[in-house]
This record gives sequence, C-alpha cells and structure tokens, in this order.
Amino acid sequence: MDEIIDHCWLLDLDRTLSSVEVVMEAVQHVCDQMGLDYNLIEEQKKVTEAHGHSFSAPAVFRSLWPEQLDNFCDQLKVIDHLDCIYPDATIFLQQLSARKIPHAIITYGDALWQETKLHFGGLEQIPYIVCDIPEKYLLLNQYKHDGLFEIHAQSRVIRTKSVTLVDDKLEAFLHMPEGAHSIYMNRSEKNTVVPRGIREVKSFTELLGEIS
Repeated sequence: MDEIIDHCWLLDLDRTLSSVEVVMEAVQHVCDQMGLDYNLIEEQKKVTEAHGHSFSAPAVFRSLWPEQLDNFCDQLKVIDHLDCIYPDATIFLQQLSARKIPHAIITYGDALWQETKLHFGGLEQIPYIVCDIPEKYLLLNQYKHDGLFEIHAQSRVIRTKSVTLVDDKLEAFLHMPEGAHSIYMNRSEKNTVVPRGIREVKSFTELLGEIS
C-alpha cells in the first residue's frame, strides 16, 4: 500500500510549465525539413483552440498528410530536448525535487502529443496524467475516496490528504472538492475575471516561498 502524504502539487503542462510557442517552432522546423506548409497546421491550431479544444500536432498532421505521418512522428522523436520549460517553472520543479515534495503533472490533450511534449521538456520521469477533458476538477472529484485523493498517475498512485492544482484554464477549477486548492496561472497580459476562491499568479516565482 502506498504511503499517505499530506499534500501533492498537480501542475498543468501547456502554458503553465511549458511554452506552446517553443514547441510549435520545433513543429515548424520539422515541416520545413519535410517540405510541407506549416501554415496549414497553424491555421488548424487557431481553429481548434478557438473552439476550446486541445490541439494535437500529430492529429492535424494525420488529417493533412496521412501518408507522411509516420515520418513526421519519427522526426519529432529525433528531438531529444527543447528549451520549452519556462525558467521559473524549471526552478520550481528543481526545488520540489530537491526538497522531495510530492508533485505530478496533469495535462489535457491527445496522449501521443502530450507525451511527446513531456519528452521535449525532459519531464517524463515525473508522475503524470494525460486526461481528455480540461475540467480537471471532475477528475479530482473522482479521485477522492474517504477523505483521501488517490491520484492515478502514469507511474504510480499518489495517496494524499490535499492537493494544489496549478492550471492556465479557469474551467479546471469550477467545482473543486474539499482539500483541493486552485491556482490560476495567467502568463498572458490579459485582465481576466478570476472567480472567488481561485488564486491568480503570473509565474511560479510567486509560489517559491510556499515550498521552502
């Protein structure tokens, strides 16, 4: 039986830990090498995200150039590392690891694409969950049993009394269960109306004092 811990940080990937722009620059580079029009992918990305859905480069690539999909995925796998993790997120993750503070990544999207991005950022050794909905509070409600959260990550089950979710989507926090804390990561310049009970930060630097 896994030990019961007091608290676990749950960290979103895209626009929270990792820069979407840097990842898409890598996709553009692969397209350029293959002689394919990256602008078609960028257009699909804008449409997908405008409708509130999660963008997946392999899925869009499959719709545009299905005969080239395997080659595209092979070219992505050649990329060992991207500097896609925000500097403040890197420091935060380093401090969590150094202090042996439990944490996991919970990311919304297509599993192949999300796991590829975890690989790009060198994060695949961290316990992670790839979910198919942005409303992560629904998962947290499902994970809670008898006052404990049982977080079913890829590599282990984390049993914890409380969690803190850091995410760039407000819909992640709509109906959080008791014992789950909400931190909205707003790296944009937009002024967003943040509901009561949700804390807003601009970077992980603002959270470093809470893990010392």
